[in-house]
Amino acid sequence: MLDFADLVDQLECAGVVIEGRATLLDRCAVAASWREEFAVLAARGRKEGVCFVSRLVDAQLLRRIVRGYDLAPAQEYAVLGSVGAI
Repeated sequence: MLDFADLVDQLECAGVVIEGRATLLDRCAVAASWREEFAVLAARGRKEGVCFVSRLVDAQLLRRIVRGYDLAPAQEYAVLGSVGAI
């Protein structure tokens, strides 16, 4: 089963730099819903040191990656929006 660490790895392989990666992983590991925590940190995690940075990333590829993780539509939007893939 795919989890938040797999999602982080796939995003990074696609060219997304995740500043505060350790914080993101730690917070998702203890969250009641890692999907919700991931989306919240993607959208508003700067104050906790979490920032998604994309440079010349294939938006279609990112959409395919994110859709493989059974995120709710609002969660997908938050993650994709954080990397400019909307």
